[in-house]
Amino acid sequence: MDLSEKLENNCKLEIVNFDSEEGKEVYWHSTSHLMASAVKMLFPNAKLAIGPAIKEGFYYDFDVDEPFTPEDLERIEEKMHRIVEANDPFFRSEISKSEAVQLFTELDENINWKYWKA
Repeated sequence: MDLSEKLENNCKLEIVNFDSEEGKEVYWHSTSHLMASAVKMLFPNAKLAIGPAIKEGFYYDFDVDEPFTPEDLERIEEKMHRIVEANDPFFRSEISKSEAVQLFTELDENINWKYWKA
């Protein structure tokens, strides 16, 4: 859950932060989404591939016509900073696989669904 989730039942609440493995995973997962947003803003034709959190951070693969240059990477990082500074809401949303297929089809993202975990 994230901080926007309403607690409705008697439950145990555990706060995770960057000092914990789970906290790092959550942070890096969110950061990969942040980077994907920045890339799509700067390179609208870039297609999303995969962007998981990993043990030492995160990565994101993009399908692009030309590899990113060092200058492109600097622009992406700067755009990420600007997105954070805008302080727009950032929230988690869970949808079914069929809804995801429909959404990504409408966005013209070519996802290979056989590798997607249900």
